[in-house]
Amino acid sequence: MTGYGKAECELALKKITVEVRSLNSKVLDVNTRIPGVYREKELEIRRELSDRLIRGKVDFNIFSESLGVESNSAINSSMVKSYFIQLSEISFMFFMKRSKYLFKLIFFFIVPECLK
Repeated sequence: MTGYGKAECELALKKITVEVRSLNSKVLDVNTRIPGVYREKELEIRRELSDRLIRGKVDFNIFSESLGVESNSAINSSMVKSYFIQLSEISFMFFMKRSKYLFKLIFFFIVPECLK
């Protein structure tokens, strides 16, 4: 029950490598190493592995390598504008001027959400 598998996929701007290693063991023990970009899929990956494998110590790795300049983060400007207007209204309700703190709130907490 010892095994090793590797697959590579080369896209326009990145190369993705998936590796699976298994060693003999009485129970199923799955360890994953996945880049943060794909972290939200980890439970699905674990579920798929446990459906297909019965037992063994399994290491599942995904490696992502950039092949060029990649810009997949676009700011949703209408969402940022909407948040800015709402926060401005809230700040005026509490008699606060638009200040650098409002802009810090927007750029540290809201803009990352708008990049999705």
